[in-house]
Amino acid sequence: MKTTLINFIGSFCYLGRAPFAPGTFGSAGAALCFWLGLLFLPSGVYPYFLYLVPVLVFAIGWPVCSYIEKTGGKDDPGWVVIDELGGQWLTFWLIPCEQIVEKPYLILIGFGLFRLFDIWKPFFIKKLDAIRGGFGIMADDYLAGFYAAILLFLIARFLPL
Repeated sequence: MKTTLINFIGSFCYLGRAPFAPGTFGSAGAALCFWLGLLFLPSGVYPYFLYLVPVLVFAIGWPVCSYIEKTGGKDDPGWVVIDELGGQWLTFWLIPCEQIVEKPYLILIGFGLFRLFDIWKPFFIKKLDAIRGGFGIMADDYLAGFYAAILLFLIARFLPL
């Protein structure tokens, strides 16, 4: 039971078990959850939810990923995509919720930017990715989300979209 629950969390509701591109499936699931939250949560609650989810995901994902890596005998298994959930949501931290509701295509741009930084791993992301254990698994995606958040903010602020 414990292992099943840990695998369920680590794979982000089994999205990480997709037959190909598990990180992309995990990120797409995270972006979809973000969008659904915008649609259905009360507007006064949603900003708090937006900021709280990545923090809680990191707090839960770190020990979950540590356990999976330790018991599975493999560094950062590809099917573990809980880190994509937190990193993808972090991508939207700098954009007001009202602006995303008004311009929902920012979610697609944010998704693309996050995947770009998560796959490319520039500017210290690769160094964080090399750290073994749950912290390293989570931290590289969070830094990718941070870089994507900055770029998404600049795009939303300065490009006439």
